[in-house]
Amino acid sequence: MDAFTGSGLKRKFDDVDVGSSVSNSDDEISSSDSADSCDSLNPPTTASFTPTSILKRQKQLRRKNVRFDQVTVYYFARRQGFTSVPSQGGSSLGMAQRHNSVRSYTLCEFAQEQEVNHREILREHLKEEKLHAKKMKRAKIVKLHFPCTEDDDRPV
Repeated sequence: MDAFTGSGLKRKFDDVDVGSSVSNSDDEISSSDSADSCDSLNPPTTASFTPTSILKRQKQLRRKNVRFDQVTVYYFARRQGFTSVPSQGGSSLGMAQRHNSVRSYTLCEFAQEQEVNHREILREHLKEEKLHAKKMKRAKIVKLHFPCTEDDDRPV
């Protein structure tokens, strides 16, 4: 790689003459003197072909959009993972080597499925919060009815 950078093969755009056939490279194939010579490197001299520089070309307006029409979801069984250590301790989770089922959706179906899953998760969180609130309320009632001394945890 140092051979390329040290040999001065890179030139600035200002140094390049678009119409010039002179080259600084010793490895370039030289064109023959005959006017009839024609190959991929030496175009025929009868045609007036003037190559345009890549750098001088205006950027073409191309649509760079990617469109999807289908979503494929692969389902994997859970396994114990061995490549990481959970920050809160316990066992790390991984997944099986191969999927156990596959389901394809259209984009509309997938969006609806995601919405249903999201609502289900929110319902589960709400149930857990209500259960936690009931437990705290019971603990408060028990503490009021059975006060404990600070030295031990037995009711007085």
